[in-house]
Amino acid sequence: QWSSFPVRRRFAAILLASACFAGSRGASASTRAPWLQWPDSGTATVAAVPSGDTLELRDGRVVALAGLRAPRAAFGEHFAEAGFEAARSQLAAAANGRSVRLFGKPGERDRLGRIIAHAVVEGPPATWLQMTQITAGVAHAYAANTEHPEIVRLLLDLEVAARRAKIGLWRQAAFAIRDASMPKAIPLGFQLVEGHVLAIGESQQSLFVNFGADWRLDFTAIVDRNDRDGFVGGLKGVRALMGKHIRVRGAVILRGGPAIRVRTAYAIETLEDRR
Repeated sequence: QWSSFPVRRRFAAILLASACFAGSRGASASTRAPWLQWPDSGTATVAAVPSGDTLELRDGRVVALAGLRAPRAAFGEHFAEAGFEAARSQLAAAANGRSVRLFGKPGERDRLGRIIAHAVVEGPPATWLQMTQITAGVAHAYAANTEHPEIVRLLLDLEVAARRAKIGLWRQAAFAIRDASMPKAIPLGFQLVEGHVLAIGESQQSLFVNFGADWRLDFTAIVDRNDRDGFVGGLKGVRALMGKHIRVRGAVILRGGPAIRVRTAYAIETLEDRR
């Protein structure tokens, strides 16, 4: 199914996160600790925290925190320095100088060569850094198609709870969800954009999920045919978005009008039952 998950109330989402740490030894891995969906990659000490979603380890490795995206001022995003520093400071307070245990898909790295992993500061109590950042309202949930579905659902629920409660950066207009029908008001950088799908165009290389009549001006979500494996049902799943109200998350670029290149179904939520 697409990333269309049932609505959970604010406190239900927070209780769900709390349950990750409170289960007994007999509980399932997902109930007891969601990071245990992935193999244990061992421990390391955090030497520096360069951003709100990156750790530099004392052994020289660099970790990109899986399942989230924090503001990146270096790329000129709309959060600028204030949002970048809020996210970095939150993560540094939880992790800098601490021993962390890493969990992730073996050998998975991003295009910069960084290890992609979930990071847990050893307790007691254990502190799952992904949860720390999202519940503090200083990062978005943003998962690769290799992420475990239960973890994606939990991180999205935590984001919804933080957004509804206007925690952290969610108090700022710059962190607001953008309206696809107002393309001129959609800034570059990482955004959440929602609207009604009016048409789906196709070329030899891509599918274009259109939110307006003129691709040269209006917002578009672009799905390359080579990324079909990131969607349940492949390209049929993308075509099934026709007529639906959806939210798209990712880095906004200019391709005529503003656009987000979507590589996984986790970047799209249908909104008939979720806000």
